[in-house]
Amino acid sequence: MNIYAKPGTKVVFIGCSNDQLRWGSHTGRPELLNVGGAYTVKRTEVHSSYTKVFLEETEGSFPSVSFD
Repeated sequence: MNIYAKPGTKVVFIGCSNDQLRWGSHTGRPELLNVGGAYTVKRTEVHSSYTKVFLEETEGSFPSVSFD
């Protein structure tokens, strides 16, 4: 996923490991997302070594590497 994805961009969830969630202290619950499902970017937060993605469809943040 382009880490500078604008709000409204559609992204596809490709999965997320527990280690990826812990790395950036992400708060999203990937078990609520469907692998291969399309979701809408609400906003992103770019940090020095990771990017948090917030989605319109659910609460919390996810690592950008979890999306295409």
